[in-house]
Amino acid sequence: MLLCSKIMANGHGLSRALIRNARGVLLDWDTRQKSRFDAVTDDGCAIGVFLSRGTTVRGGDVLIAEDGRLIRVDAAPQQVLKITTCQTHGTPFDLIRAAYHLGNRHVPIELTPTYLHIEPDHVLADMLRAMHLIVTAVQAPFEPESGAYSEHGHGHGQHMRTATVTTPTHMVITPMATDMGTTNLLALLWLASPALPVGGFSYSEGLEAAIEHGFVHDEHSAGDWLIDQLHLSQARGDMALMAHAIPAWQNHDTAKLQALAEWVMMTRESAEMRLQTEQMGRSLLDWLRNQQNTSREALAFCAQLPPSYPLVMSLALSLSRPALADALQAYAFGWSENMTQAAIKTVPIGQNAGQRILARLATAIPDAVAEAMALPEQAIQAFTPRLAILSARHETQYSRLFRS
Repeated sequence: MLLCSKIMANGHGLSRALIRNARGVLLDWDTRQKSRFDAVTDDGCAIGVFLSRGTTVRGGDVLIAEDGRLIRVDAAPQQVLKITTCQTHGTPFDLIRAAYHLGNRHVPIELTPTYLHIEPDHVLADMLRAMHLIVTAVQAPFEPESGAYSEHGHGHGQHMRTATVTTPTHMVITPMATDMGTTNLLALLWLASPALPVGGFSYSEGLEAAIEHGFVHDEHSAGDWLIDQLHLSQARGDMALMAHAIPAWQNHDTAKLQALAEWVMMTRESAEMRLQTEQMGRSLLDWLRNQQNTSREALAFCAQLPPSYPLVMSLALSLSRPALADALQAYAFGWSENMTQAAIKTVPIGQNAGQRILARLATAIPDAVAEAMALPEQAIQAFTPRLAILSARHETQYSRLFRS
């Protein structure tokens, strides 16, 4: 038996001819995600693989035996579910939603610009079909996405993997063209995630006060309240502003950005709303400082505006150069997820009821985005008197879960 304790990611540094002529071993994903296993090569040679614990083997990697012989790893075709958008009614955002919900369930996903692959699961297949996606069982190699902090991914500067592993310190989002490429998709998913460390989960945006005063009391009233807030507050206000701010960041239009920043700070209708936009803006700016794709000039300019959440989020969204509608839909879905979680905690309602509310919001998001993109800059508005009054009352509410 040949023993292999070293691996070269994607055969880096080896000639194509050398890799092509090496003996191969065909491995499915279940085997390749293990760091220690036995296998048989295509010419019948038994091998024992002993890699650092946690190492994941990818198709195209090259194993190095103790006697120096090379073994090319090929990803074996296996049964997977292929998830695509509806050709008639679908949009790229449908894949973002699918990847988001699958990621929340910690499901291994292979991401591509046009489809997703997951391992067979009839429950997930039914969920995805209910989201109007096309789910097909196919035979194909399975290469799920590595974790953002994976020690064993194919990152820069990590081509030979042995017992000593170098951990990458940053995940780089590279500027891309406006087509829905994989990196672009991941950037939007990242920014839409409630796990983004900006503190959005700690604010209810008036919802807790609306519950206290009886305007919201069950699943139906909570859904109606959030749908109204999406259209009357977000679409006409912050989302409309971001529709102008994102291209302004891309075009380095500092005069427009200054004007938009002033509008944000002048239109927060309560001290609580102003506190939220300032705190979340500063937190997101701190997060951006740790990303390698943000210029020092943009960060410095943003810091002196002063930073508010809509302006800093616009900067973050502008970096991967997505289509404007996709960027706004990602932002709106992240907002919807946070507000739904607030409703679940405070009404209170169950998780299934929360998912039904989120489904209503997701259905309403495309129209809200279209409304926001259609508004000229001079028509952006912030006029929600009841929400402002409730936000002000929340500041002195006796019992509350959310920050004020």
